Amino acid sequence: MPLLLVIPDPPEMACAAGSEVPDLPALSELMRHGQASLPDRDWRSGLLRDLGLGELASLAPAEIAAHALPLEPGSSVCLATPVHVVAGMSRVHLHAEGVLQLSAEQRSRFHAAFAAQFGPEVLLHPVGEGWVLEAPWAHAADDGDPCAWRGAPLSRSPAGTPELQSMRRTGAEIEMWLAASAWNQSRERSGELAANLLWLWGGGRVPVRTAAPAASPLHLHAGHVDPWLGGLAALAGTGVQSAADAWNESAIDADARGQMRVILLPAAGNDMRHWQDMERRWFEPLLRDLRARRRESLMLRLGRRSWQIRLRMWRRLLRRSRPWWQVAGA
Repeated sequence: MPLLLVIPDPPEMACAAGSEVPDLPALSELMRHGQASLPDRDWRSGLLRDLGLGELASLAPAEIAAHALPLEPGSSVCLATPVHVVAGMSRVHLHAEGVLQLSAEQRSRFHAAFAAQFGPEVLLHPVGEGWVLEAPWAHAADDGDPCAWRGAPLSRSPAGTPELQSMRRTGAEIEMWLAASAWNQSRERSGELAANLLWLWGGGRVPVRTAAPAASPLHLHAGHVDPWLGGLAALAGTGVQSAADAWNESAIDADARGQMRVILLPAAGNDMRHWQDMERRWFEPLLRDLRARRRESLMLRLGRRSWQIRLRMWRRLLRRSRPWWQVAGA
């Protein structure tokens, strides 16, 4: 059964240097045996290429997500992610844990309150555990994935088009509404970070529906189903199953053998404790299965690059050992 393990965000090289970076010998060994791809534009377009859907890699994230919705082709859409930003004396930055995942109850309350306040001019469509926003200006939302900005200072270029000006005005109205909303205040009272900004990004126009089957039947697994992943599942004619806490070959369903299995692990970024946890739960048992010939190969996607991994002696002999974070950033 082909296996593709996806980790969206490798650590930033500026942060991944020094004694605080763990060794992760199993991950380093896996990558040492791997054949690396050329860098893709981002992990999403790279994953589409990995799955034989490279012709869709040019679509914006919201255009992929829209495949899960019955929207008219040409509709203007973007992704909408609640976040928590921090305003300091000299800068505004996205909190390190500021890309928020709301509970099912919070999502329901947020959606209903938003519809009452901003509909029907601005519409939020639930997809997975997030939203696609539909508005006349939404296609102009060209900011990147907020996960890439966690802990980073934010800057804003001038709004040079009427669409961007409309988006900024609506964004300011949403910020004021968020500050006064009852569901958000209840988050603060329970000790959770409040959503004080709706991050609008990945905009485009709903494409004409076309049949685009993947190279082989897919089984998608993830702990969090964002709208893009929900749209990918709709494209592939499948659903998204929950991801296991750790790798276990024996837990694979018999009827899924021979089909592509994609496991999307939680974003790790510069959280080295999370990388150590993935080493113990995923990389070490996968390396053991490869060494024992219980598995022939593995594809690992780490951000913009993927590695096709087979344990072959000549690769071990010819390639010197390098820390995993150096290989990931090469």
